Amino acid sequence: MTHAAASAASAASGAPPSASEPAAWRFPAEVRFANARETAQAASAAMGAVAPRFDLSECRHFDSSLLAVLLELERRAAARGLRCRFESPSANLLKLAALYNVDGLLFERALESALAAVGASAPPPQ
Repeated sequence: MTHAAASAASAASGAPPSASEPAAWRFPAEVRFANARETAQAASAAMGAVAPRFDLSECRHFDSSLLAVLLELERRAAARGLRCRFESPSANLLKLAALYNVDGLLFERALESALAAVGASAPPPQ
């Protein structure tokens, strides 16, 4: 198993899960084409939650394959009538998602939280 796969297999987020909200599944530091499939398979472990949460705070090295993984997780959640929550995306990941015009789909909640933290509100949808 590669280091990336071992990191992807780690499902703990550092914060203990509460009874109502399990811990977010933590993405590995690197997600690229070479490990995207195994990362998606490992992240699927979090799909059993009522509100699937994914921690992207350590994911700093990636290509557009990461967006494919996130979109696949969102697709699987939508098939169950749920939405994924992708937490702590890096600025570069937000830029890449915006480039592909999927930032609102993937990071709507993260963007709202960031805006609320600085006392701003999101612009109305167009």
